[in-house]
Amino acid sequence: MSRFSCAALALACFAVGCGGGDGGGGDSPKDTAPSSDGTTGDTLDSGSGDTGTPGDAADTSDTASPIDSGTDSTIDSGTDSADGASDVSSDVSSDVSSDADAGDATDSVSETSADAGDGSTCSADSCASGKTCCKGACVDFTNDEKNCGACDAPCGATEFCGRSACQAVALKSICALPKGTVVDDTLDSDIDAGIALSTTLTACSPTVSMRTVTQTAAAASGLLDATTFRPLVGRGELLVLPGGPFGEKAVGFLEGGTAPIYFRSDATNYAFVRRDTGVDVVTALQTEATAHHDFFVAEMVREPLSGTVSFGLYGWVGEGTVAGAWWIGNTVMPALTTFAKQWYVVEWTDKNGDSLPDSGDEFKLIGSG
Repeated sequence: MSRFSCAALALACFAVGCGGGDGGGGDSPKDTAPSSDGTTGDTLDSGSGDTGTPGDAADTSDTASPIDSGTDSTIDSGTDSADGASDVSSDVSSDVSSDADAGDATDSVSETSADAGDGSTCSADSCASGKTCCKGACVDFTNDEKNCGACDAPCGATEFCGRSACQAVALKSICALPKGTVVDDTLDSDIDAGIALSTTLTACSPTVSMRTVTQTAAAASGLLDATTFRPLVGRGELLVLPGGPFGEKAVGFLEGGTAPIYFRSDATNYAFVRRDTGVDVVTALQTEATAHHDFFVAEMVREPLSGTVSFGLYGWVGEGTVAGAWWIGNTVMPALTTFAKQWYVVEWTDKNGDSLPDSGDEFKLIGSG
């Protein structure tokens, strides 16, 4: 679907009230958006954009590459084309980690004593490999939020347990889990962005073992709820969602109540809105979202019921999504520890007019929080 068809869909979605964000700009699940966190005017490095049209359909734009550091820095170009890396659906069923707890709607992190093997209270030698007996239950210190790194070592409400340490739900923690799953929707731009992000995360130190599955396969195998698309991966694995609520249904679910930023549109404007204040971080005419200029959001979200940690990234049009992925690889990763906020909204301007993100483009931080 062309960028212009995305815009048409956006208007149609607005008329019927569909979800927003992943491609040209549909109505987001929420309706008002708080203003940015106060960081404005920081120029970041260039990056190509790839967002789809709003609504609950799919993004049409088609590019996405790794990203560069965050505020006020100029990024090196790096458009990552995504080709066949998107659909590894066959891997999904077999690769669904036991940690996913697909059907578990609770936030409990401790394993039950049944892990001991005979239903009795565990002992030092009775737990399976990788688990430790803690107060009568076999637990995994690497990802147990109540026993993170040690027995009775709980993480805070805004943290998760990754690699045996409590980690902030923030962009700087994108490499904090040993495994990651990219969920591909059907939009080319989102698929391209997913390929770029997978490449970027594989290069984390320590490395993140990445896999890619289709959205359909993720829902069929229990990585996502088949009806609501609630993330069900569970502890120990990062869910990577390249695309907005129009194509990435899990983003639509998270923006319905958990994500700190959500997409909103009306007959003439698009906006990213802060859930905590209801103030717009940025609002712009729909005509300003083009193949050469866009706004994108990058945010970390922990789903409270399953404990799944997700990373979402998308622009208002497809080129913006791809630009966001480039920004992550080329601006964020080289200075990862400095990106201590949960979300970032960035304006991308394609300075050389090639519709792709690169070091000659401009990335300007609009807000974070």
